Amino acid sequence: MTEEKYTDEELLEGDAIQSDKTAPASEEDIEPQVPVISSADQVEAWSVLQLYKRALLLLHSCSIDDENGSEYMNSLYERHFGDKFTQEDVNSGIEDERQQAVITDYIRDRLDYVKTMSTSLNKKKIDKAFENIFSLVGMNINIANSVEDTYDEIFAKRAGQNVFLLEDYEMMKLNRQTWHIYNDKNNITELSGIVTAMEDLSISIDDDKENPDFKIVNDEQLSQFYYNVSEIYEGESNRVNNMTAVNKWHYRAMEYKKKALDLTSRNIIMVANIQNAWNDSSDYNPQKITDACERIISNENATERDKFRAHKLCADTLINLQRVDGFVGRDERIENAVKHYRDALAYVSNKKDRIDLLDSISKAQKFAYNDDFISTRLEIATLLDGRPRIREYAKLADAVKDEKLKINLYKSCINEFHELPDIDIEDRNLYDNIDKKIREILSPDDKKTIRTLDRLKKKYGNDSKKTDTLMFPMMSSKGHDYFNK
Repeated sequence: MTEEKYTDEELLEGDAIQSDKTAPASEEDIEPQVPVISSADQVEAWSVLQLYKRALLLLHSCSIDDENGSEYMNSLYERHFGDKFTQEDVNSGIEDERQQAVITDYIRDRLDYVKTMSTSLNKKKIDKAFENIFSLVGMNINIANSVEDTYDEIFAKRAGQNVFLLEDYEMMKLNRQTWHIYNDKNNITELSGIVTAMEDLSISIDDDKENPDFKIVNDEQLSQFYYNVSEIYEGESNRVNNMTAVNKWHYRAMEYKKKALDLTSRNIIMVANIQNAWNDSSDYNPQKITDACERIISNENATERDKFRAHKLCADTLINLQRVDGFVGRDERIENAVKHYRDALAYVSNKKDRIDLLDSISKAQKFAYNDDFISTRLEIATLLDGRPRIREYAKLADAVKDEKLKINLYKSCINEFHELPDIDIEDRNLYDNIDKKIREILSPDDKKTIRTLDRLKKKYGNDSKKTDTLMFPMMSSKGHDYFNK
């Protein structure tokens, strides 16, 4: 896989907004009877029982036509009713404590999903997050066409006895305010207060006896929030002309990027972007990058794509270190990088990605582990065919010292000419070069090989027949010839 470059747009609008594998599907509202609300006066406060009934209905509904939703629902019932749960279990009443546990987990997962979505700096995703949480409490709100203060008031009234909903909603509001500042709709001086409020929520523990460590703002959400803050400060840095001001805002941006880096255990795209922004600075710490990669690799909720990227970024970081760390330190670093490249191979299936990774491995091995370098290049050659394979074997033959191996590599080059669909001028020139080199190291006693080379040169090489008499024009440049009058 080629080295990936991630733009801020990708980070803020794409893969960076990820939910855990356990998160429920974000289904569209499927009930036409859900009322459209435009004023808090139209709203009645909901009890916990009403919330639970609504959540159970949504859970069961999203599993009807959605395979992922069905799989997710089954995982909840297996967790609380056992592997052999029945349809009767699924239809059990809310008075059943196991059903309550299923509903609680669904609500938690859904809220975690919408809170994560709200950390985007994409307005459509933020709006969708708010619409999703309103759906959970049985209301249909078109956020894009609504006044924020109005729908905030509606939700506050609706949440009623469900205090944890208000706390989660507060977190979403802070992300919304951050988006406004990012888009120049609010003054940047408000940002420090938003950061303090978000950090306060991040250390608030929800009153859940079964999950005593459940946070209103988890580390991954806080990490994304910090990155968003860094983007705001970076934007300020780009808007000023005074170098002192540029440095001030850039310094603040980098401090929040570092905070984001220390918290994430999932967002490899963010890690790569932070490294790109940081690696030319005097305080760049590659250990922070590799630590983040290791956390992602160890995260059971990380996708295979995440882990591939983490292994590769970790290896690239180790290889690209500019510091002089001595021979022992260098060898250990190279071995660790090669291990990560090899581990990344487990997550790729197509030939190009495998070749790219093996190429990175060989570059790491070239000057420290020559035998391993040759072995890796041979591995690459076996994945090639035709002209690329010939050139790969030829370059490798030029590099090795063992004459027997050299000869075998040149023979492999010559064998591959048979697989070419046609032989053009470049192929014949290449063949002549290989033929010349193999003859230079062949034993004169190897008559059989020499005869084979003579035969193949006529087929794949240039015509090298020479006339006995050297022919050239004897007459002068104007056509005069004294000797043939």
